[in-house]
Amino acid sequence: MDRLMKHLPALVMAVGFCTVVSAETMIDMQIHNHLQQPLPGAVIEIEVTEPEARSSTLHIIDQVNKAFVPEFLVIKAGDEIDFPNSDNIRHHVYSFSEAKTFELRLYADRPERPVDFPNPGVVLIGCNIHDSMIGYIYVANSRNVAVSDETGRARLSVPEGLEAVTVTIWHPEQSSSPELRRTEKFTQDDLTALISLSVETLDVLPARDTFGDKFSSVQ
Repeated sequence: MDRLMKHLPALVMAVGFCTVVSAETMIDMQIHNHLQQPLPGAVIEIEVTEPEARSSTLHIIDQVNKAFVPEFLVIKAGDEIDFPNSDNIRHHVYSFSEAKTFELRLYADRPERPVDFPNPGVVLIGCNIHDSMIGYIYVANSRNVAVSDETGRARLSVPEGLEAVTVTIWHPEQSSSPELRRTEKFTQDDLTALISLSVETLDVLPARDTFGDKFSSVQ
């Protein structure tokens, strides 16, 4: 958790490109783990029923000291990510994820072009040379997405006139498959009070998971 928390400001900045600020109804959520402790870094998204107008934003995930920086990024479907390499060694970035499978073969400096992410979902990235390098990309289908803060709180806007709202929740250290996004449904009456959601997380993290360890739970 500590290694993810140090990248939380960068994560929130990326989410700022996706979040709608309007006069719609605002809802507050409290996210906690299975030990009832506040859970920062959880992604909460309001599912959309109609297609939204999309414009592409370019994001950056750097590679510094054999690590992805930031390690955890939220973007919207249709965005692109550039993967510069600031190390003095070459990296080979790739993903087998259903939402996006890609490969940037062994390179230094910068790849030829950014990678596009047209489909929503969770993308787990790694380096074929340095197996300890793990990164997470949450590709949101809606612009209405937020990340819980250090206290586990998050705020989202809900379109008016909906009888029910479907919320998607995900966390990079959840105990279930790293690509699994859980959904919860709420009525308008539910939205008048603080909504509490729980995510089961790993009790004890290993010193450093490898990409193979993480992705083996998906297959």
